[in-house]
Amino acid sequence: MLGVAGLLPAVLPSGSVRADDGFSSGPAPEWVRIQPVPAAWPSESSANGGANWRIWLLDAQVDRRGGEAVAFYEQVAEARTRELVGELARFSIPFNPEFQSLTIHDVEVRRDGEWVTRFDPQRVTLARREAAFEADIATGVMSALIVVDDVRPGDLVRYRDSVRGENPVLAGMLHDEFRMTWHDPILRRHVRVLFPRGAEVDVRPFGIEAEPVVRSKRDGTEVVLLLENAPVVKVAGDLPAWYDAYASVQIGPRRNWSEVVAWALPLYPEGQPLPDELEQRIAQWRSLPDAQSRAAAALEAVQDEVRYFSVLLGESSHRPSAPSQTWLRRFGDCKDKAWLLAVLLRRLDVDAVPALVSSGGNRRIAEGIPAASQFDHAIVRARIDDRTYWLDPTLTLQRGTLSDRSAFDFGVALPVAAGVGALEAVSGDVTATWAQKVQERFEPSADGTRIELTVDTVRSGRMAERIRRELERQGEAELASGYANHYRRLYGELEVLSPLQVEHVEADGSVRLRERYALLSPWEPSPAGRRLIDLYADGVADPIELPADPVRGHPLALRHPVKLEQVTEFVLPPGWRLHALPEAEQVEDDAFSYRREVSELAGRIVVRHAYASRADHVTAAAIPQHVAQRRQANGALGFRLALAMAASQAQGDRQERMRRLVRDLLEAGEGGQ
Repeated sequence: MLGVAGLLPAVLPSGSVRADDGFSSGPAPEWVRIQPVPAAWPSESSANGGANWRIWLLDAQVDRRGGEAVAFYEQVAEARTRELVGELARFSIPFNPEFQSLTIHDVEVRRDGEWVTRFDPQRVTLARREAAFEADIATGVMSALIVVDDVRPGDLVRYRDSVRGENPVLAGMLHDEFRMTWHDPILRRHVRVLFPRGAEVDVRPFGIEAEPVVRSKRDGTEVVLLLENAPVVKVAGDLPAWYDAYASVQIGPRRNWSEVVAWALPLYPEGQPLPDELEQRIAQWRSLPDAQSRAAAALEAVQDEVRYFSVLLGESSHRPSAPSQTWLRRFGDCKDKAWLLAVLLRRLDVDAVPALVSSGGNRRIAEGIPAASQFDHAIVRARIDDRTYWLDPTLTLQRGTLSDRSAFDFGVALPVAAGVGALEAVSGDVTATWAQKVQERFEPSADGTRIELTVDTVRSGRMAERIRRELERQGEAELASGYANHYRRLYGELEVLSPLQVEHVEADGSVRLRERYALLSPWEPSPAGRRLIDLYADGVADPIELPADPVRGHPLALRHPVKLEQVTEFVLPPGWRLHALPEAEQVEDDAFSYRREVSELAGRIVVRHAYASRADHVTAAAIPQHVAQRRQANGALGFRLALAMAASQAQGDRQERMRRLVRDLLEAGEGGQ
């Protein structure tokens, strides 16, 4: 990540410091316009119907007129239940002490119409909040932790603070973005940003009917946006990466993408020396037959031999470490690894440059203000034989051809190269597919007491990457145990006939898995002389399962491109008959296609399921029909085979059942005596 990672509630055991050592207290800056708080929540408000959490005021004001930016923040909120009071009475204010200073202005509680201060600077605790440390990211962010005494349901709690300063490595190449709506009701949302007089200002609202006001004043240019009684937004899960359900506004200086490139270029200087070890590796890679193979070898080395760890302290949030340092210490974050890979590829005569992308905004940033703060990730753009490859050195265990090793679809990217003045599309050059083919063979014993099950699975593309990572983390034994338990849940008790076999296919990067079991009690209850078994195509089930939020006003994200196939072969023992074949099915819409094909050939029943995605999302308007199609396809994944045993076996089965019945009756009678 590039230093814009969000905070999560985690505190490093680095201890606390005295409050007067890390922040100051005092009144709000004179330039701030304090916003009013109504005496009562209006009856016409969208939240009057019973919301248990109310935000009476959310105010953000930023002064960018001087040498250092100052951001003022105020929140007034109310918890209406005892369960939520605990959340209201504690909060944290994040800041980075390396280049920012925090001033807490006040903490107040309103009860019965009266405001009472509850701020005691001596009770503020400063703690290092490395929220993403478990994800191998260290930011240096500190948080002021405040707990408010005597807060009750219906109280209003207000806090105000200011943070001065920004990361100097960004050199002002920033934009401010404010969310205007939330999943809780906001009675009054106020945004105000001040710029030097005469500044050209870029204001871009998204999903807001209210118009921002831009005023040229004697002491500067002012941008103000006020939204009253903001609508509550109920957000469903599985949203596309490029979609933001909340209304927002971006405000910043007017600039273009070439200015952002000009800012980034000095961070990646030319002429970087490399360790002797890497020079020897480069010489070895040069002997490979073509540029794609050489690039794939360099990518594999950076991905798998340099682990991901991000130290986002000060300028290191955006300034990468030297490629030689990244290699020698064997760790780095996205920008470190991207620069290292770009240098290696250029040494291999491949046109390669780092490229900035947004994992959070995806292609949505193309609509936003050009700024370095739009990006949170770095990859590499490589060009070979008039083809563009987008490579992500933070991924691991990618294999196959260079085309098989593409980055995820980040929508758009900004290559850090002289002459670049616009974002470039990434999605059209991302070819890696989520692909899997499963072949199952069920072969009952002649007497029908057990079934031998063999499963042959080939995973390709992203699914091969995933299974390689699972093997690295768990090992074959634990993975095999999980697979066996999966089939126990489907078919009851079983015996593992041979260990899990794993084959890595270097040519295309696929992984082949072979399993072999004896199902000891797979049959469903049935009359004498018959056998019933329920089969399920679990290998194609994942993208067909119904979404958790089928009723929604937002688009539904789909994994794409996906190609899944499962072939189930059931071998009939001599003399056995199938009562009826399952019917064929075909379901499709603009987002996916599914079909089930059924045939009976030479004593075998073959059922083939195939799923293919067609899009990366479903629009909100199309979701009801899409859910109906998925429900139909989901119902076709499971099917029952009703089998008649051979006549002699059926007679023996009836006699065996009669013997068991008589024995059970006799034992029951003896027990009654």
